[in-house]
Amino acid sequence: MIINKINHVKGKRLLVTDDDYYPIDDVNRYLLYLSNARMAFNTVLNYAKCLCIFYDYISIKKETILDVSKVRHPLTYFSCFADYLEFDNNNCILRKPNTINYIINVVWRYLDFLVLDGVISDNPIGNHYSNKNKYTFLKEFLPKHISKKRFVIRKQHAEKKISIDRSIFLNLVDLIFPRDESSFYYSKYLTRSLTNKELVQLRNMCMIELMAGAGLRIGEVLGLKIEDLSDLEIGCIHIVKRTDNPNHAYAKTGDGKVFISSKIVSDINLLVCETMKTYDTEFVFINYYGENIGRPVVVDSVEALFKTFTIKLRKKGLLEANETIHPHMLRHLFASNSIDCSHDIFETQEFLRHKNVTTTMAYYHLDDSKRIELAKKMEEVLFKNE
Repeated sequence: MIINKINHVKGKRLLVTDDDYYPIDDVNRYLLYLSNARMAFNTVLNYAKCLCIFYDYISIKKETILDVSKVRHPLTYFSCFADYLEFDNNNCILRKPNTINYIINVVWRYLDFLVLDGVISDNPIGNHYSNKNKYTFLKEFLPKHISKKRFVIRKQHAEKKISIDRSIFLNLVDLIFPRDESSFYYSKYLTRSLTNKELVQLRNMCMIELMAGAGLRIGEVLGLKIEDLSDLEIGCIHIVKRTDNPNHAYAKTGDGKVFISSKIVSDINLLVCETMKTYDTEFVFINYYGENIGRPVVVDSVEALFKTFTIKLRKKGLLEANETIHPHMLRHLFASNSIDCSHDIFETQEFLRHKNVTTTMAYYHLDDSKRIELAKKMEEVLFKNE
């Protein structure tokens, strides 16, 4: 199956076709429904990829979506689908349990849509498990089902996303701005305009500062417009939820305010002032090279930048061969530092703009040094009289 991106008056849309370029009507109606429901374009794209995998699976089994809706043992059916998702023909592991669970959940939601749309009469899973939390019950059996095979089949070495701590963050800063006396970033006064190479360095620095120092998501960072900096003199940035950004950047939690330090304010001020000398743009973070020069940065570019950082950190011996870092880990770094500084999980929840405090708790990473410090404190409390 092929996923085609189409420019539409209401923004980008997706059209899924088979290998002969015939549209898959059921899938396309569902994707259009998601787009009209204001789902982020990148999320709709992920849904499309999941459904393509599912349709490839049922085509191998020579089934149709109607056959799937009539299966007698849905749990067994989707367990077999989980096998297909996890292992290739050589029994090497392709996907992690969380990814497998996500794909099956997407398929489940799609089947619910087809029931409401009158295509099929029944969702084979939904009615059997109506007493459980819909779309999450699969987490109960998938890890158990998969873990049995992990004792028999040797796990393939896959990249492991790790948490970014303070030392890795400082090394990221050094990669962007090597400590050189000739660097404008470390000079006291700037008496000239910045080159495009220096603008790229400053842009990258501002992006990681906003994620690590203010807890912004990458979509919120790349969606920033100059008009959102109207209160920058008091250290305030406005987060605005827009659905028409050309780079598809999206503020997931909606409108809000974020307060940043004077250091970040200074860097963003310099970036905007230097950018506006040459480029007529409404976005804060734009490209300075290539065919997209002057256009806002896309998420893929930032992820590619972090892949470059990963390679360089591996060469420096700071990461293992199978370890990798991701932009969202900077938001986790902010959460951990915020909790350590304030000792208040609810304050951090407000900073991160989470609706549920349990989500915030998942962002807090307790490393070994903190565990050792906690053990020492408990020793003082419990055994101070001995």
